[in-house]
Amino acid sequence: MADSKDSKLSTFLLKLGEDAETARDFKADPVATMTKAGLSESERQIVLRGNAHELAQVLRTAIAKGGDGGTIVVVVVVVIFAR
Repeated sequence: MADSKDSKLSTFLLKLGEDAETARDFKADPVATMTKAGLSESERQIVLRGNAHELAQVLRTAIAKGGDGGTIVVVVVVVIFAR
């Protein structure tokens, strides 16, 4: 994945873990929420598959760039169990 994709997707996933309104919107309509956030079709598919390994790969990049590892764990759990 390119850096810009990693950045956009990881930013969305971090927001999903931190923002209750985004999490509620995602649970109600995941595709609309991700589309509104500007995620591409391939990024939306990564999230919709709920593959922990694939999500972790994206989020590892965020951690390497200074992201919050604690939030990352919450995000992966939220994405997998919100489906």
